[in-house]
Amino acid sequence: MRTPEPILHLPKFNWRWLWQEYLSLLGSRRSKGVLALFLMALLATPFVLEKPPAELVHFIGQWLGMDNARFKLVLFAWTDLSMNKLAVLSGLALASGLLVSEQAKGLLTLLRSKPVSLATIFGIKLLAAVGVFVTWYTLVSLLALLSYASIIPEFSHLAFLALSLTHIGAGIFSVCLCGLMALCFQRRLNAMVTATFLLFLLIGTAFLGFYNPHLLWLVQFNPFYHGVSIVTQIQDLSIWAVLQRILTLMLFNGVIWGLGLWRAQILEKREAF
Repeated sequence: MRTPEPILHLPKFNWRWLWQEYLSLLGSRRSKGVLALFLMALLATPFVLEKPPAELVHFIGQWLGMDNARFKLVLFAWTDLSMNKLAVLSGLALASGLLVSEQAKGLLTLLRSKPVSLATIFGIKLLAAVGVFVTWYTLVSLLALLSYASIIPEFSHLAFLALSLTHIGAGIFSVCLCGLMALCFQRRLNAMVTATFLLFLLIGTAFLGFYNPHLLWLVQFNPFYHGVSIVTQIQDLSIWAVLQRILTLMLFNGVIWGLGLWRAQILEKREAF
């Protein structure tokens, strides 16, 4: 009896190749542009929120709770106005041209001449893009953690760290989704437009459950909601609450990563790349 072929073949990674891809992307102009945007957000946020209007603080307090409303405004601005938008831009810069750019430059043919699958190539390049994003996100978060306490009143290192640890998963989702769109459309412009629409739709509805509790069930399917929801729990943070969000985001990212590998295997069978 013939054994059924598995739906998804997990690629065998060459970790040395992954490290080389990571270093190459880390030193690229795209990567340096992403770092520049992160540093601009780091420098601009304290000045923008140095003297927030009282009505804005009151609005955030009604929305997210009056306790520590000013600090919650800082967290809201940092994650939603800065890091959410930068997650989209990072994903577009680092992953929207996965395999498509290599094909246009003729490099994909060279890579395919070796005994390596298209899924492996995609997986390694996507992980390298994720690694670069995590590197810059971690760096700017640590700089903010060290510098904001002396600038922003009521700053809580623990709350900021918990929010950063969860929100980084939403940023990784952005990178993975952009990589998946590149495989789905095989044209960089189409992939970028679609990924931008989907990501900003998710970001725009991330706080939907906060101001309309009846829609809380809906935002459970939104990775960016899980990336920012810790902001409402800074008064009684628990390790389990943070871990729950991290594990949920890992599940989202694993699904997108798996879909990318599956799509790469389909394209390889069709010889579409």
